[in-house]
Amino acid sequence: MALPPAPADPSPLPTLSISLALNPPVHSRATSTALPTLTIEALLSSPKPITICTWHTILHPRQALQQRAFEIVHTATQTPVPQVSKKSKRPAVKAQMGGPDERLFVTLVPQVPYTVETTFGPEKSGGLEDADGDGRPVYGMSGLKNGRYTLRVRGGEGTGTVAWWRWGTKEENLKPAAGTEGEDWAVGKAGEQFPPLKIDAGEIAGVDFVVD
Repeated sequence: MALPPAPADPSPLPTLSISLALNPPVHSRATSTALPTLTIEALLSSPKPITICTWHTILHPRQALQQRAFEIVHTATQTPVPQVSKKSKRPAVKAQMGGPDERLFVTLVPQVPYTVETTFGPEKSGGLEDADGDGRPVYGMSGLKNGRYTLRVRGGEGTGTVAWWRWGTKEENLKPAAGTEGEDWAVGKAGEQFPPLKIDAGEIAGVDFVVD
């Protein structure tokens, strides 16, 4: 059974402002083996709270890194650095409280920052293929040669949008786990009426960082 269509709402469409940060901004391999932390902050402009599904958005930073939602360029020349990607396969996300996918849904409150973090690089090195021909795959910070770089949001389809959202809190929008056995409250099936929220990559400031 597909998730039923939500009733129409006359409120203006919400917008999301995104900002990035890398800490520390200077990574020295001589003094630290730990990779920097990538922080993504979202600020909602809306008359009331909304609930979003973070899967396949930049607010799911680990998946966003795997899907090359971010672009790394040489700061001086603005030349992109080739990166590897990792495919991410899973069953359809289910909008259900108490289920394994509940963690993928978050409630955003107007003008209250929502922050997520991840390691800026692979959790483990295995399984990455060579990206630039020199035997060192680039995945986040991992594999970069010494130099100055800028991290930017690539944008485009998928991670450049929030495909599923609803007015109200998660508790108001997700179906309760009890009493729904056998029903498939899958996200993205026929009947979805809310237009995707676009994330304008051009409005997100890049972050400069150094590898030495």
